[in-house]
Amino acid sequence: MDKYICTSCRGSLFAEPEEGCALMTQHNKDAGILGVETVEEHEDGSATYQFHMDAHARGLLAEEGLKLVLYCAAANMDMQLVYDFIEDHIKYQKDELTEYEFGVNDDENTSNDR
Repeated sequence: MDKYICTSCRGSLFAEPEEGCALMTQHNKDAGILGVETVEEHEDGSATYQFHMDAHARGLLAEEGLKLVLYCAAANMDMQLVYDFIEDHIKYQKDELTEYEFGVNDDENTSNDR
């Protein structure tokens, strides 16, 4: 498939880049390719997503999913608790961002590591 071929060296994006490849950072044989194919928004505010992925990404996702199931089983924890925790974390981060007042205490938030 052409979408998995580097446009610079014409090698596979899953293989090591050819010497002198201008796009060598795009080569990654450790990660698969995953993308959103379509998004269908519904009147109730929900949405249906369709994804495309290569076999390597599918395998990585299956591995991570199984790992989550096993960790939850070992901790005797319902997986919904993990999802709830992530949702709460997202809400907490969002609240922190909206509570920031521009120009107030900016000197305390800057770093000298620049």
